[in-house]
Amino acid sequence: MEGTTLADINEAAGQRNTSAIQYHFEGRDGLIRAIYQRFVPPLTEHYEELVQRARASKRVRPAAEAIVLPLGRLLTGDWRDRAFVELFAQMFAGTRISDPQWADLTGIRLVRRNGEGEIGEAEALLLDRIAPLPEPLGSIRMTVAGTFVARSLADFARHWDKYGPEQSEDPQLFISNLVDMFIATMTAPVSASTSAMLATVNEKRGRRSRSVNGRTARRAGDGQPLKRKQR
Repeated sequence: MEGTTLADINEAAGQRNTSAIQYHFEGRDGLIRAIYQRFVPPLTEHYEELVQRARASKRVRPAAEAIVLPLGRLLTGDWRDRAFVELFAQMFAGTRISDPQWADLTGIRLVRRNGEGEIGEAEALLLDRIAPLPEPLGSIRMTVAGTFVARSLADFARHWDKYGPEQSEDPQLFISNLVDMFIATMTAPVSASTSAMLATVNEKRGRRSRSVNGRTARRAGDGQPLKRKQR
């Protein structure tokens, strides 16, 4: 996305008027916002439905599904749906375009603030349902896992468009396994090595170790997984 110019977009759209994007959308940022305004409402509606289901469950998986499934459902749509998945994945980890935050694009309500900033309700529900993770490990894992999910969905979308459904994995199987991998990343035991490194970092920075969900974080040794709740 960063290397795409307005001229590139005009050419791909078959638009002879070189000022069309500037006229209709006031530039590339306006075009991106228009794309999000088209796709986000149904995604947000699906997200809210899944969050409501996750609230009623004490298991980890419904909360993880609320994070993965809304975007994943677009994989079997048309090429525009899959193009949006790719755009979302590029913007997920941050962007250098003129408005670096894009805080209002997704329409997801942020429900609480932790040591690293505000998070969505699905993320909050998931963190409440797993063993406590000391900060900043919880936020690091959530960022890494979320980026992995977005990029994996984008890779699947590109493969589907290039090779078609006959030469692609079953999308429902792919998404279900992606949920498994997301959960595995968030619930992996904290090794003795990482615990020792965290203690050293906290000592240098003069901060007390606290879990991302506010509960007391337990340390784990190599091969000693933290006690997990039912998934």
